[in-house]
Amino acid sequence: MVIEHRCNPRLLRAAGQALKPHAHEIAKGLLHAAADSRRNEGNPVPVPLNLLSEAVLLLLVLPGPRRGRPKKAETLQLQQLLAEGRTKRGAARAVSSKTGEPFENLRRRLRPKKPGKPKRKRGT
Repeated sequence: MVIEHRCNPRLLRAAGQALKPHAHEIAKGLLHAAADSRRNEGNPVPVPLNLLSEAVLLLLVLPGPRRGRPKKAETLQLQQLLAEGRTKRGAARAVSSKTGEPFENLRRRLRPKKPGKPKRKRGT
């Protein structure tokens, strides 16, 4: 990789996405380096530079932590049923019959979120 490409986050993520199918092979190489019989227990693990850079690219592709409260399992079931082609009402009725939760509450969770209030500009 050229130095210019290492500064561009979009290209770094694209390179990581290309390495995603080979993640098991990279992990196997890292484990092989750590299990070297010539290495003493307290010493650092010598890892080849190309393997280390591939592992870093893979780590850059991982999703970040999600903010806010996690979604309920029923909401995830609703979204899956919607993706399969059910209507909002039909999906809410199906999940409601399984969980016993009122179907109106479930249907309400499928509504789009309202936009937040615009922030006031401060200063003069």
